Amino acid sequence: MTTFPSADRQRQRIREGYQLFRRLRLGEKVTCSAAVAA
Repeated sequence: MTTFPSADRQRQRIREGYQLFRRLRLGEKVTCSAAVAA
């Protein structure tokens, strides 16, 4: 059902980039997040 493989690939790349960015941002505040979650 992939009519636009290029668009799908771009979306995948953006998704991976977002995940990586989020991981990096949260990585610095991992302890804070854990403390708040606890």
